[in-house]
Amino acid sequence: MRVNTDGVLLGAWATLPSATIAQQNLTSKNYSIKVLDVGTGTGVIALMMAQRLADNCESCTLSTNSEGFQQPNCQIVAIDVDNASCRQAQENFQQSKWSKSLIAKHISLQDFTKDFLQASEASKIKTLQTSTQDTQPLQTTATQCNTEQRFDLIISNPPYFNNALKNPSEAKRTARHTDTLSYQDLTDAASKLLKPNGIFSVIIPFDEYPTMQSAIIATNKNLLCVEGPQDSDNPAASSEEKSSFALHLSRLCKVFTLRQDPTPKRLLLEFTKEQRNARISPKKELVTGGTAATQTHSFVQEESLCIMENPTTFTSAYKSLTKDFYLKF
Repeated sequence: MRVNTDGVLLGAWATLPSATIAQQNLTSKNYSIKVLDVGTGTGVIALMMAQRLADNCESCTLSTNSEGFQQPNCQIVAIDVDNASCRQAQENFQQSKWSKSLIAKHISLQDFTKDFLQASEASKIKTLQTSTQDTQPLQTTATQCNTEQRFDLIISNPPYFNNALKNPSEAKRTARHTDTLSYQDLTDAASKLLKPNGIFSVIIPFDEYPTMQSAIIATNKNLLCVEGPQDSDNPAASSEEKSSFALHLSRLCKVFTLRQDPTPKRLLLEFTKEQRNARISPKKELVTGGTAATQTHSFVQEESLCIMENPTTFTSAYKSLTKDFYLKF
């Protein structure tokens, strides 16, 4: 599996969890950032996250390994349904400067989410049982445990072909077609695995935006997460008393291949897991190749990026974004 432009774009563009944590004044010397790379392939996005966190980690401690390289206090889990890709990613991780922060797992996102939630629930029950002798409120302790296990950032360059002619290579079919990982699977998992205020970053074809938006809307309808302390004496508290979260689009970048191209080729999207009442505003439309997709809130940071000035020359903006990862820049 080769390194592709989409993966490099997403890895360079995505918001670092450390920056988000700093904005929320949650900076802690002992805070361990957790990142999940879905469909890791060769592991390039996970490696880019490790490099960026080591270079820019403002809200986590850095340690130095035996070779003198700085290791960010983070855990980057990279999963892929293709076993050969996972083996290649793990080999790349072991040969990198940040091997202690990276792990590759051969597992589907659906199974990973199921296993994660089961383990999280078991840990919460154990915490409740252990804390019966403590003075700290039981539900608060269990909720903190459940939240700490989840991810600050989920990032993915997912399969994007729907009902298209399939490659004879099974590995390439898995990487490119949505048969094994739909946008709905991806958004549902992100909603369950992200911490409150966590970030979901993804790159998709420009004309697939309505499909992604439909998946987000369906996910948000089913998403009701209780993130704060509950009244243990009143388990039937009204829904208004619960902290209801949803995935909100917070950042968007239209990616053009050539400057003269009339429409973008890709969309870089970033969603934040926020309380439902955090963003109330008029509806907004994003034109996607002649169709209009409605956004239910504003406060979206919109950007655009052109990759090539002409077929042989990269733009200065693309070079600036990716220069830390390309030797030729």
